[in-house]
Amino acid sequence: MLRKRVDRDRLAIKHWLERHGHSFSSVARAEGVSPALVQSTADGWQNNRRVLAAFARLGMPESLLALPGAARAVAKDEEAA
Repeated sequence: MLRKRVDRDRLAIKHWLERHGHSFSSVARAEGVSPALVQSTADGWQNNRRVLAAFARLGMPESLLALPGAARAVAKDEEAA
């Protein structure tokens, strides 16, 4: 079974994180997930809600996140809390 890939620019996400003092590993540690899951989410192969919400909490622009509908709602709920 082939998974659909969401169109995210991993390098743009990585560079944004680095400019703001973060890395895939630091996001993974903060969220209690593996760095591979964070990278896979940044690549667009996964849509992990914890990782996407962490990116949104850090202030990452929605244009980089390319959020699917359900994750967009979760990210907005996280911002409001």
